Amino acid sequence: QFLEGELTFEKLFLLPVETLVTIDKSDYDINGRDYIIPAFLANGISLASAWVELSHGDTTAYKVSEYSRVVESFDKIKTSIGEFDVCLISSKLETRLEETELLSVYTYYSRGIGPVRTNYYNVKRKMIKYSEIVEIEINEK
Repeated sequence: QFLEGELTFEKLFLLPVETLVTIDKSDYDINGRDYIIPAFLANGISLASAWVELSHGDTTAYKVSEYSRVVESFDKIKTSIGEFDVCLISSKLETRLEETELLSVYTYYSRGIGPVRTNYYNVKRKMIKYSEIVEIEINEK
């Protein structure tokens, strides 16, 4: 959603795809803060944190927090579907299911598209997974 100069992603955006496909929203209370990217970005700008929590009554079933979000640079990257002008945002991602996991995340955003690549690193700075855009559809409007 684009409103008043900010791009807002619904808080469920923070959940991994494999989690989204397995949860039944009617079984959980969903709380959190939406993921917001301001319209004006420059190197070194700190961005607001975001989080989502799925709970049953007083029990937290799953929580994802993304914090220490900083604009790192502006660059170009190549993907399997082409080259994109991007803004790189780094952050820390903490997930709590049965155990707590902490990752460093580097997400490349392209204007008008959103995230085109995300790299996830463990505490030993080893990339453990990534996601990348594989298809794009542009409306005729």
